Amino acid sequence: MFVSTKIKKKEGFLNMKRIVSMLLLLTMLCLVACSDTEVITPDQTSATTAESTTSAQSTAATTTQASTTEMQNPFAERLELTYLVRFTHNYDADRWDELELEEKFNIDLNVWTIDAYNAEQCTMMAAAGDWADTGYINGYDPVRAYNEGLTRNISLEQIRTMLPEYYSILEGNPIGFKVNHIQDEPDHYYGLSFCYAQNNYWYHTNCFRLDWLENIGYPISDLTEVKITAESFQQASEDVVFLSNHVFPYEEFLDILRAFTEDDPDGNGVDDTFGAMWPLTGPSYGSHWTDLYTGMFGITSAYTTWLYYDETSDNYVPSYALPGWRDFLVFINEMLTKGYMNYMVDVSGGDYGGNFYSAILTGNYGHFPLDTWFNMNPGSPPRIEMGIPQGFLEKAPEAQFVVVPAIVGPEGKGGNKRYVDLPFRDGPWGTWTFGHTCTDEKLERALALLQYTHFNDEGFYRYY
Repeated sequence: MFVSTKIKKKEGFLNMKRIVSMLLLLTMLCLVACSDTEVITPDQTSATTAESTTSAQSTAATTTQASTTEMQNPFAERLELTYLVRFTHNYDADRWDELELEEKFNIDLNVWTIDAYNAEQCTMMAAAGDWADTGYINGYDPVRAYNEGLTRNISLEQIRTMLPEYYSILEGNPIGFKVNHIQDEPDHYYGLSFCYAQNNYWYHTNCFRLDWLENIGYPISDLTEVKITAESFQQASEDVVFLSNHVFPYEEFLDILRAFTEDDPDGNGVDDTFGAMWPLTGPSYGSHWTDLYTGMFGITSAYTTWLYYDETSDNYVPSYALPGWRDFLVFINEMLTKGYMNYMVDVSGGDYGGNFYSAILTGNYGHFPLDTWFNMNPGSPPRIEMGIPQGFLEKAPEAQFVVVPAIVGPEGKGGNKRYVDLPFRDGPWGTWTFGHTCTDEKLERALALLQYTHFNDEGFYRYY
């Protein structure tokens, strides 16, 4: 039985072998039939084999080369970058941050110890034909430097591909494409324009005494407490300053000014309070300190030369030719006549800030514009640092403050002057330049350094 079974298996194996052989033969015949009819000699066969081998090797080499290109280190070659910015005139070489960045970007960072804000030093530098590969030089005009051959241009494509975060800022604020643009060189720039968020901030914020609002029946529900940790602000660290998105309609605002004046909001039984101070010492066109009030009527009094579009005349006219200016004059005249607002008293010999804070710190006003740069800022000058809120608390320890959006006027308008008009700055105050010695290779490295230290969270918080 065992032998018989083995023979049958062997026969089956032989049959299978024959079938496989036939299939291979048929496959070869099909391949020959489908190929060219040219007869290949043994020599040609060798040549073809060699050619195929060479082709395969070439393909393999190309694939290997492509693979190598993808993995290539963009910073393989060590480059020297000369660097000049503000505050480097007292720079100590080989600081820890310099050494870290040199290693990361494979560069020798040569920081020049010139005062980049000193016009005389920068002029002497330019006279010698020198300009740093990359940096911010305030003491010499960047357009003049370019025209004198001291700096190079940078193309929009280089910005887009090498500094995409900055390019996205340009896309979000298209006017930036026009700033620092070289007029006769399309899509090329004198340098990178500084970008500021201050154009998003009002020059003055709209502030009320929160405790007074509650006392006269105007509570605010959506309050967010501001906790101040600065040591000099300890008195105002908690339960003093609040933010809110509440917007008072125009009629309510008028009633609030009345109630602050007539309804004894501080509860002392003395008629010594006012709705607000008109922050001028007498009749005047106004300033950015008055913009919160003129802004209710669509006018910023900080810019006396601006023209406004007038819908009634379909023309551009000065502010005093607008219906809004007439309505503002009616408003301010009524507030001053009724005593809901009063003029600022000159107690500081013409010093505007001294006059303003002297009046506010009496604790007698319920509404006031706050300069967003100085108030609640531990780095402010002493006079202002003792303003809102800590100086105020010396007079009224119970005071609470709430900052809300701009006042909205009768036509639904509101706002005031921004800290800067545009998010971009050019000229000596706002141009990051690249010297004539900055090759394209150096430019790529300089932009990589800039990207890491200014647009990357890791680099920004470590080196800022």
